[in-house]
Amino acid sequence: MKNKFLIGFLCFYVCSINSQNKVITEYYENGNISAEGYSTEDNKRIGEWKWFYVNGTVGISGEYEVENNKSVKVGDWKFYYQNGNLKDFIDYTSKEWIVYYENTEVMSKGKFIIHNGWDWKDGEWETFYDNGAKQRIETFDARKLMKIAYCVDSEGNSLDSGTLVNGNGVVKSYYKSGNLKNKKTYVEGLLEGECRLFYEKGTLKSSGYYSYYKTGEWYNFHENTQLYQAELWDNGLQKILSCYDGNGVELDKGTLDYGDGTVRRYNEEGELIKVEHYLYGRSIDKLDIGF
Repeated sequence: MKNKFLIGFLCFYVCSINSQNKVITEYYENGNISAEGYSTEDNKRIGEWKWFYVNGTVGISGEYEVENNKSVKVGDWKFYYQNGNLKDFIDYTSKEWIVYYENTEVMSKGKFIIHNGWDWKDGEWETFYDNGAKQRIETFDARKLMKIAYCVDSEGNSLDSGTLVNGNGVVKSYYKSGNLKNKKTYVEGLLEGECRLFYEKGTLKSSGYYSYYKTGEWYNFHENTQLYQAELWDNGLQKILSCYDGNGVELDKGTLDYGDGTVRRYNEEGELIKVEHYLYGRSIDKLDIGF
């Protein structure tokens, strides 16, 4: 939660309800509730918690218990899109995780393990296209992608999944039409090396390198192949170097400098779509649960 206090977007209110637990309520600057739940006298989350988007809709709901002097997530946790549709359903009892598209179709599902408080994919995962058709079967070992066993388009036609063997190689992903969506390089199950993303019609959308995080120079392109943005990444933090419209006219790139500042998003015609705000590399325009 530290980021929220630093940016001044929230105020904080605590009301004691008994000798053991306190009601915690946090607010956005506009007065809407950002989070509510309970904590112990020594400030460990316990019981039911909810986080809200700025517009007041529920973003996350789940429950904590205190075990070994730490707050741990238990039972069913639900994450929502801003339109109210379910985004993630995570069962901490069965260790089952289902991810949904915004249109309510299942995106992926499988098992997970908990490592130092983080939820890591583990074992066999199934992925699907947004029309419900099966896409591929992936095998993870404690978050590391080790194998692609099956890869098809939305009509069931076989596709080249790449060269991944025992976590090493190139992985290809596709649009439901069967057109290439991206090519990513993995080393020992983690992103390492070149990554290229494509528009559905085949032109290059983005390219750069990973070393667990994005690293070095990355380039984003308009669909007409004109350079859109040049970025510089260091340890997961981004700096925007330049920004252009679809005709090569330079645009105001914003102020983002290695994690702090603004990013201005444009369409190919150079029309401003939105301005995003970042602090310590995290968007402060999106729901921030501060686990």
